[in-house]
Amino acid sequence: MSAEPGPDPAPDRTPDRVGRARRLTGPEDTRALYDDWAADYDAELLGAKGYVGPVETAKVVAEALPDRTAALLDIGCGTGLVGAALAGHGFSAIDGVDLSPAMLERARAKGVYRRLFAGDLLAGLDLPDHAYDAAVGVGVFSVSHIAVPALDELLRLVRPGGRIVPCIRLGPGSGPGGGRDDGGGFLRRFEVLESAGRLRILARRRAPYMRPPSEQAAGDDCEILVLEPL
Repeated sequence: MSAEPGPDPAPDRTPDRVGRARRLTGPEDTRALYDDWAADYDAELLGAKGYVGPVETAKVVAEALPDRTAALLDIGCGTGLVGAALAGHGFSAIDGVDLSPAMLERARAKGVYRRLFAGDLLAGLDLPDHAYDAAVGVGVFSVSHIAVPALDELLRLVRPGGRIVPCIRLGPGSGPGGGRDDGGGFLRRFEVLESAGRLRILARRRAPYMRPPSEQAAGDDCEILVLEPL
């Protein structure tokens, strides 16, 4: 006699917040998602998703910026994963800006930031011109997060000769011979700004972005650029 079939496995009720993050429609939607996600963000991204983008980007910043006392702005700092990775390379003057108060509280608990504040890059930040030596952004250069026009504000905030290090997540099949998802036109926009004499692209590096521990889950790559405002 065959054994009775067991009960069906319980459905996975984990919220698809990574998927939601790719479909955000504006600042209020973004703030609501990340306020809800803050408590689980690090465990979910670092564990199940294998999120290595912050660590890979911090390596590039460390190579591009020898002065460890340089004033750095972490754009969309979230829970502080990028700030922690930068601090691990010896950077000591890191500020962070994010839309989500709950994310900022998590970042504050890491103890690596000089200053944390809420703000929207697209709306403009209440900061003087050329306030920073460098800026870094991981997971924010996407049409659903900061729009392409926000680059003008970023160029205002970083001094000429400084460094801007954006990490752009690449979609499936990206790279030679495949379609490239550059997060909403950012890679093309950087090239246009270089042609217009507003910045110089100093380096481009393809690196891992997400490497899930499960062999059945596909990983994503990213492109990390080093830009010099002119």
